[in-house]
Amino acid sequence: MLGVRDGMWSVEGAAGSGAGYSFGRNTPWFVVARLDCHASGIEPDTIRFKFYNATSDSVHASDSQLNGQGIGANNWTVISTGQSSMLHPTQLKIVAGAESTAFSSFVQIDEIRIGRSWTDVTGL
Repeated sequence: MLGVRDGMWSVEGAAGSGAGYSFGRNTPWFVVARLDCHASGIEPDTIRFKFYNATSDSVHASDSQLNGQGIGANNWTVISTGQSSMLHPTQLKIVAGAESTAFSSFVQIDEIRIGRSWTDVTGL
């Protein structure tokens, strides 16, 4: 699961969980997720994501410019705790708010891109 739970940006799943920073309502967001999966089971699988306010933030030219987790401009917004799950992703679930009340909120997803690189996903 990648998205918002209880008003916080969140990630949950086989690669662990993580949450942080309030989700701003009535704001268009550009969100980039990165899945690092290792078949060996030795290195931890992780999911990272960075959110950008689509009306005011500049998107980084490369994910190599992002270090650590935090609200700072050059940090990933959330990084999962990492698990040695030998993750083989078969589904991606995007959640905005509580699932039981999803129909009482207006959420619009404009576009989803899947790629092998930052450039594939961001177009930069």
